[in-house]
Amino acid sequence: MDTQKALLVTDAPDGLSDLNICLQRGWRVVSVASMGGGGQAEGFCALVVIERVGTDVERVMEQIEGQIEETLGDGGIADLPPRLDIEFPTSEKE
Repeated sequence: MDTQKALLVTDAPDGLSDLNICLQRGWRVVSVASMGGGGQAEGFCALVVIERVGTDVERVMEQIEGQIEETLGDGGIADLPPRLDIEFPTSEKE
């Protein structure tokens, strides 16, 4: 099963960070559409559609890694929640 999601990429200092993280995790770019600068003299925004082809185990591991990264931030392991909300695949066809 393929998974797709859309990201808005801007020229802000961290505008590419989400896209770069996804690309490092095995996502690939499906399409890019320029959205202009929103009426500003400088800057840009683009809609980037990415796709992930992988196994259920890879997707679950990616969810775990993402939640750990979001939770830890600068606080360290002491700030981990008592549980992580992970979506485990079911045997039913979607």
